[in-house]
Order: sequence, then structure tokens, then C-alpha cells
Amino acid sequence: MKVLLLLLSVICLGASGRAHAQTQFFDPTPYQKPSDVPAGFADQAVHIEHFEDAEINGDLLITGSIVPPSGVTDSVDYDDGSLDGFGRGGHTVQGRDRIRVRFATPPSFAGMVWTDGPGPVTFEAFDRSGVSLGIRGPFALTDGANTGATAEDRFFGIRHAAGIGAIEFRASGGIEIDHVQWQVAPDRTPSTALARPDFPLFRAATVIDLASTSSGALMVLADASVQGSDGTRKVIRLNANGTLDTGFRNPLATGVTRIAVDSAQRLYTFGTQVRRFSAAGLPDLSFTVLPEANGAVAAIAEVADGWIVGGNFTSLGGQPRSRLAKVLFNGSLDPGFAPGANGEVTSLLVKSAGEIFVGGRFTTLGGETRSGLAKVNGSGVVLSDWNPILGGTAPAVSSLAINGDQLYVGGAFNAINSIAAFNTAKLSTLAGATVDQNWAMRTGNSDIELRVENGALYAFNAQVRTGTGPILDSLLSRANLSTGIVDTAFVVDANSAINDIADNGSGLWVGGNFKRIQTTTQYAIAALNNNATVGSSQPTQLEQPGVVNDSVAVGDFTVMVGSFSRLKSLSGSDIELPGGIVGLTSDGRITLEFNPDVSGVAEGDLFRAVEKLPNGDYFVGGTFGVLRLNPFTGTQVSGFNFGTSTSTLLLTSDALYVAGVGATFRLRRLPLTGGGTADPNFDAGAVAPTFIQADSPTSLVVAGIFNTIGGGSQPRLARINALTGQLIASFAPDVSTTPNGLALDGKGGVWMSGGSTLTKFKLTDGSIDTLLTTLPTQAVLLGVDKGMVYYANPTNNKVLRISDAGGASDPKFGVVVDNTNLLRARVTDARITLTGGFEVVASQTRSGIASLVTQDRIHESNFE
Repeated sequence: MKVLLLLLSVICLGASGRAHAQTQFFDPTPYQKPSDVPAGFADQAVHIEHFEDAEINGDLLITGSIVPPSGVTDSVDYDDGSLDGFGRGGHTVQGRDRIRVRFATPPSFAGMVWTDGPGPVTFEAFDRSGVSLGIRGPFALTDGANTGATAEDRFFGIRHAAGIGAIEFRASGGIEIDHVQWQVAPDRTPSTALARPDFPLFRAATVIDLASTSSGALMVLADASVQGSDGTRKVIRLNANGTLDTGFRNPLATGVTRIAVDSAQRLYTFGTQVRRFSAAGLPDLSFTVLPEANGAVAAIAEVADGWIVGGNFTSLGGQPRSRLAKVLFNGSLDPGFAPGANGEVTSLLVKSAGEIFVGGRFTTLGGETRSGLAKVNGSGVVLSDWNPILGGTAPAVSSLAINGDQLYVGGAFNAINSIAAFNTAKLSTLAGATVDQNWAMRTGNSDIELRVENGALYAFNAQVRTGTGPILDSLLSRANLSTGIVDTAFVVDANSAINDIADNGSGLWVGGNFKRIQTTTQYAIAALNNNATVGSSQPTQLEQPGVVNDSVAVGDFTVMVGSFSRLKSLSGSDIELPGGIVGLTSDGRITLEFNPDVSGVAEGDLFRAVEKLPNGDYFVGGTFGVLRLNPFTGTQVSGFNFGTSTSTLLLTSDALYVAGVGATFRLRRLPLTGGGTADPNFDAGAVAPTFIQADSPTSLVVAGIFNTIGGGSQPRLARINALTGQLIASFAPDVSTTPNGLALDGKGGVWMSGGSTLTKFKLTDGSIDTLLTTLPTQAVLLGVDKGMVYYANPTNNKVLRISDAGGASDPKFGVVVDNTNLLRARVTDARITLTGGFEVVASQTRSGIASLVTQDRIHESNFE
């Protein structure tokens, strides 16, 4: 799609009274070339769509089809390059009885040229809401011949200061139009001129771990945005009533997987490093920060002089420690505690100074044979009088809980000491490890988590049942400590996972990445009563910035998709969104009138990509598969069904190409007439490219992590046949880095970023045309437009550009984005639409989506 930007030579207004009129029509006037518009139509630059590139500008939604030069084409005289009274040398749009042009960004001035048709023509315009602004005609203009004559071509227009939503021609027996013109906004400063939206979008944070304090407060390890934080992993402290403790310093917790609090209210974070913080959240400088572990910490347990730490590491504190170690309270590593396990330690419990229970995926511990479950003393020596034998193909323990002399075990096993067990068991902590044969709790999955709180046993991440009874459909279950009988009245429903629980004095704190628990909207953390109801007083909601994965103009809206479910409006109120998809009006405001049908999409599913047909439906892809939606009604197109998780979409004139996540996902071609059924004749192999571009109607350029594609060997960047998926061997670039960006420049160049290079390959054979090695490591290519290459620099969080001929970055263009992670862009027609997980662009609030003005500096007050 191309737009010719032209500064009209006729900019004088008519009489002053007409200049300020709310609505003014311009009846048919002769038209040969772009400057042939009536006086007063526009007072500054206009966009012109002449269809000569056989595409329709993204601002327009047109009913009709583009027809190339032919014996039935009657184009504007100007389109073939000479004013000779002959109009068959250009492209036009043709339709039956009506052609309507809708504007994604309602302009103040709009018009188009009628070029042919057998009957009288009527012109009508509509406002932003679709209400008619008036009808002109019918006018008898046709010459009754289809010979390419241009003398009958006429321009019709309207001026309406409040915004024009659509214009249309009507005529019986067929109609042909050309040269749509609409006025753009005033010229402004480049690059920093940003359109709306300036609202914050949020999604539920992820609570990873909880730790209660003796004062009743709660430490929360979360990926969260609280009171303007940046959404990175932090430890947050909530007061006993659930309000945010603003005096706590919310320390960063990058790489942290577990947290704990000692009797002095000091916070410990365990991950690739072990750190300690004061009760106010300040780093404890008296604590020796251990060097990084070479694996994650999965379990912790406090002992009299420090912490037992378990995980999947083989070194900690610069010393060999095989998955089990002890960190003393001064931060040093206990040299005498080094039993060593040959598999991951997933759970730890301390009963007394001499009894530490260890669970995990190991077969030996401290040189002794153990089947994922053992007891060691305070020196790490394995105790021989306690050796339960777990049965199963690969027995393992995921969780331990304790109550007095009884130990509760969850994991992957079918027996303990030859007594049948169904992934859960109750056994004695005393010598002999006697198993309770009457224990009634059972579960079908092995990653169950167990906690003893408030005199009961709680289980989450599992579906449990009593004996052979029905499975309880609850994300959090409760069972009797003595019998294992599941409480069927205690049912907890949430829209996503529960990751941890803790005693809140009258019930439970519950943390996860949900946005709804029971029937209450509550982000990431909630307070439950003992009867599983949601408490009347709820803790501070934990949120993180929403991520916009993709956007595209569809009709009167810009549709954006991603991971978000809440809008904080400019008035300060919260608006719950259907989740993952929302529409923006022409001025960049969320509209709840846009209501696409996303039935069949489950809560928590991710929306990842969106593409649209030039004059019709649009496709939305995500973990749910792909939906095909009508742009006007939002309803799903009947008969279209593609249910495989999708992350990448590419729409061409006859097919939709889809790719997903994982090596087993194959790139597929869905013919537009096939109802979502994959083309059986298209086979690119087991390839899931990250980037797909169409360089012609018959070939695609793809990039990603692959070594073979389409029946041939071609790593990371390839060109394939668009109909068969077979490798086009003549394009053979030598690529050794992982691609993180791909763009075609329309001039025979394939641009790819990866590592510390930005390379232009020749489309003909894949040889290097231009190699830029001065870019920072992991610079991300965003797009190519009008001789400029746009990229993101993650080292200084800027969007920059460079000439496609190489050289230094343009010193006049540089936009700071607070977060370049997940940054993607559509670069077209002097505008970049950025999407990602950012919150600020060029010092202005832009939550996940922003529009940047580039060279032509237009429309900065509207969102495109």
C-alpha cells in the first residue's frame, strides 16, 4: 500500500462563511490529475490513494476490487504518465452497485473520483458514527462507452470538521472509482510526535512464592507492577491487612525462585545467589553474598544456624555442592554439610536440628541409595533407620508437608514400602517410616504441592479425590490430616494457576497468576476464608504492564492483541477487558463498542498475532489457534476452524500462513477458501519460523531456528515456494546467528538482524549486499521504509534508524522506549506502530502500543 503525499497547489479557501461551515459538499468537477480538486476542498497536505501499486492504504477499508490495466479499466488520465485522454493504463476499484470507502482515521476533508458506470451516480458521506451527512445526486455523468475515455471523470468531495467516517458512490449496473483523497494533520516535529493511546493496560502479575512473618505480614515474590514499579521480579511486603507496605524497599529479585523470613524479620532470597535484606528491605552488608550457583534453587528450610538449600546446582558459593548445601546466617557456606545428591532436590522440611527431610529426583544421597526421599542429620549424614522405598518407573518427590510425627509426601510414585499409593502418601517421621495404609487422598498427577496450614492439609496444582470417589475439580483442595479424606465442600476456582499459599490468620493467602478467583476479580493474590469464600477485605492487587503483541487497522478501528485484561482509564476507573483483544478509535482511545466474538477462547489464552484482508475479514492467532472475524460485526466467520496454537501469521492474497511455538509445529498454509484446513500440498518440513515475509505471490522468505526446510539444508534464513513449501535453493545465505528481525525492502533486499550484525542479503542468490557490524549486540530490526532501516538498541532502549546504504545512525532520529523487550513494529507510510511491553515512549505514557512519526511528520495527533 502506498500513499502519495501531495501539498495541494490550491489551498485558498472560499468565502469566509463557507470556510467555517460544519459540512460542505463539493459536487462533481472535472478531474485529470491530483491538483484538479475544487477550491476550498483542503487547506494543507492530503493523502492520495491511486491504487497503482495494486494495494489499498491501511487507513482505508473499501468495498470493491482492484482491477489492473486492461480492456475494462477506465482510470484517471494522469495514471499512465501522460495526459492524453486515455484511461486504460492505470489501476481502479470496481464494484457492482455501491462502493464505500471507510477511514480508519476520520479526516476533515475526503473525496474520490468517479470514472465510469452505466447509470446515474449518487454520492453520500457519513460521520464517525455512521450517520449520514447528506446525499448528493443522482448525477448523469456516463458517456455510455467503455473505451478508456476520461472526459467524464469527476471528483466528488466533502468537508466536515468533526470527522468523516465514510464516503460512497451508488449507481446501478456497475461502478468504477479512482483517486481517493483525504486531508492529513498538520506537519509536526519528527520522531517525538506520538499519537495516543495514553492509557495504561495491565495483566495479572505472577506470584511465585509467599513467606509469612511472625508479625502477620506477608512477603511476596512476584513479577509485578505495584505503584509504578517497572514490572520486573521483586519482593513486595504486604501488611497484615493486605495493604502495600510503602516503607519496604521492594528489593529486586532477578533469578530468585524462593524467599524466606527469619525470626528477626529479615528477608532471604534464594536463586542463582543467596542474599539477605533488613526488615525494611535494604541489603544486609554484613551478610556474605555467595557467588552464583550454576543451577536454580527449588527448596529451602531453616535450621538453627542457617538455611538448608536444595535445587539443581552442582556448585554454590564457589565450592562444589551437588544439589544440597547449608548457608550459615553470616552468608558463608557450611564446609561440613555436603551430602550430595545425584538428582534434583525439590523439597526440604526440618523437624528438629537432627532431622531434615529431603525429597526430589535422586537415587543416591550422601553415598546412600535412596529413591527420591531421605532423612539427614544436621551435618548432612543420611540416617539409615529411615529409608522408605518408593515404587514406580521413575519415582520422585515434588513436595513435603509435616504435622507432628506425620510426613505427607506428594510426587510420582505408585507405592511406598510396597504399600499402594497414588502420588500421595502419609508416613511416620520416626524410625522405620511406617506408611499409613488407610490414607485416603489420591491424585493422578505427580507435580502436586502440599502445605499444612490451619490444622488441615492443602493441595494445589493437582486434582485430588478420596479413594475411588469422584475427582474434585478445584485448583486448591483441602483434606483431613488424619484420614486424607478430601473436603468436597472446599472448592476453589480461578482462571489460572495457584502457585503458593500461606496462613493469613483467618484463612489463606493465595498467590498465582490469576485475575479471577471464585467469582471475584482479584489480580495475582487473594485472601480466602476457611470455607473457601473470598474475604470481604482483599489485599493490594498485583499487576504488571500489559504486553501488546501485534496490531493492525481494521475498518474504523485499530485492533491490538496481546496479554492484557484491565484498562486503567484516564478518569482513574478500572475497566475489565475481555482479555487479549481490544479496539482503538481513530484518536487512539479504547472503545468498548468493539466487541469481537472470542467464544471458544479460554481465560488465560494468549493473543499473539493479527492480520487482515484488504477489504474484509481479519484473523487473530494465539494459543487457542486462529479465529476469522468479520470487521463490521465482530462475529466469527462460519466454517473457519483452525485450533493449533499459533504465534505468527502472514496473510497473502490467497492464503494465510501460520506458525507456532516449538520444534514440532509445522509451518502451514491455509487457503482463504479452505475454512482453516491446512493445504496438503504445502510441506516445508517440521519448521516453525519466527518471521515470515512474502517477497512475491509465489515465494516466501522465512527466518528462525532451523537447519533444514522444504526438503533441503538451509539454516536460519531461507526462501521457499509459497505453494509447495519447497526450498528455493538459489537463495543460499550464509547465516550463523539466530535471527531476531526480518524485513524486505521491496527493492530486492532481504534485511535480517541477529547477534551484533544487521545484514542485507540479495533476494536473487542470498549473497551479502550490505553488512552493518557497528550495531550493539542484539539490536532488533524493526522494518525498512523509504531508504531507512529502523532498529531497536536494547543497550540504551532507543529506536534508531540508519540509511539502507549503511553509515552512522541518523542523529535527528532517536526515540527512547523504556522497555525494548518483546518490541515489534509495523513500518509503513512514514509511520511506525510499535507494540511490546513498554510503558513510556519519548517521555510520554504509551502502554504497549505507540505510533511514531518518521520522515513525513504527519498525523501526529491521531493514532494510525
